[in-house]
Amino acid sequence: METYGNSCSIDVVNKKHTKKSKILEHIQSEYCLKRNNFDPKGPSPNIFMTKLEMRMKAYYKTFCNSRN
Repeated sequence: METYGNSCSIDVVNKKHTKKSKILEHIQSEYCLKRNNFDPKGPSPNIFMTKLEMRMKAYYKTFCNSRN
Protein backbone atom coordinates (compact mmCIF):
# COMPACT_ATOMS: atom_id res chain seq x y z
CA MET A 1 0.00 0.00 0.00
CA GLU A 2 1.49 3.29 -1.06
CA THR A 3 1.11 6.59 0.72
CA TYR A 4 1.34 9.93 -0.99
CA GLY A 5 1.95 12.24 1.93
CA ASN A 6 -1.51 11.77 3.38
CA SER A 7 -0.40 11.22 6.97
CA CYS A 8 -3.26 13.38 8.29
CA SER A 9 -5.85 10.72 7.49
CA ILE A 10 -3.67 8.07 9.13
CA ASP A 11 -3.48 10.18 12.30
CA VAL A 12 -7.28 10.51 12.35
CA VAL A 13 -7.70 6.74 12.02
CA ASN A 14 -5.15 6.18 14.80
CA LYS A 15 -6.96 8.64 17.10
CA LYS A 16 -10.30 6.90 16.48
CA HIS A 17 -8.69 3.54 17.15
CA THR A 18 -7.12 4.69 20.42
CA LYS A 19 -10.40 6.28 21.54
CA LYS A 20 -12.27 3.02 20.89
CA SER A 21 -9.62 1.00 22.67
CA LYS A 22 -9.80 3.31 25.71
CA ILE A 23 -13.58 2.87 25.82
CA LEU A 24 -13.21 -0.90 25.56
CA GLU A 25 -10.59 -0.91 28.31
CA HIS A 26 -12.94 1.10 30.55
CA ILE A 27 -15.82 -1.32 29.92
CA GLN A 28 -13.58 -4.29 30.58
CA SER A 29 -12.28 -2.84 33.86
CA GLU A 30 -15.86 -2.19 35.05
CA TYR A 31 -16.86 -5.72 34.11
CA CYS A 32 -13.91 -7.14 36.05
CA LEU A 33 -15.02 -5.22 39.14
CA LYS A 34 -18.65 -6.33 38.94
CA ARG A 35 -18.47 -9.87 37.61
CA ASN A 36 -17.96 -11.43 41.04
CA ASN A 37 -21.01 -9.73 42.56
CA PHE A 38 -23.53 -11.99 40.82
CA ASP A 39 -24.92 -14.87 42.86
CA PRO A 40 -27.22 -17.07 40.75
CA LYS A 41 -28.47 -19.01 43.78
CA GLY A 42 -29.61 -15.90 45.64
CA PRO A 43 -32.83 -14.05 44.89
CA SER A 44 -32.56 -11.10 42.55
CA PRO A 45 -33.49 -7.72 44.01
CA ASN A 46 -36.74 -6.54 42.49
CA ILE A 47 -36.13 -2.81 42.69
CA PHE A 48 -39.21 -1.89 40.63
CA MET A 49 -41.62 -3.77 42.89
CA THR A 50 -39.99 -2.39 46.04
CA LYS A 51 -40.37 1.19 44.83
CA LEU A 52 -43.91 0.53 43.62
CA GLU A 53 -44.85 -0.88 47.00
CA MET A 54 -43.46 2.21 48.76
CA ARG A 55 -45.40 4.51 46.39
CA MET A 56 -48.63 2.58 46.93
CA LYS A 57 -48.24 2.70 50.72
CA ALA A 58 -47.67 6.46 50.55
CA TYR A 59 -50.70 6.84 48.27
CA TYR A 60 -53.02 4.87 50.55
CA LYS A 61 -51.73 6.71 53.59
CA THR A 62 -52.54 10.12 52.03
CA PHE A 63 -55.84 8.75 50.71
CA CYS A 64 -56.91 7.57 54.16
CA ASN A 65 -55.86 10.84 55.75
CA SER A 66 -57.78 12.90 53.17
CA ARG A 67 -61.02 10.94 53.79
CA ASN A 68 -61.07 11.93 57.46
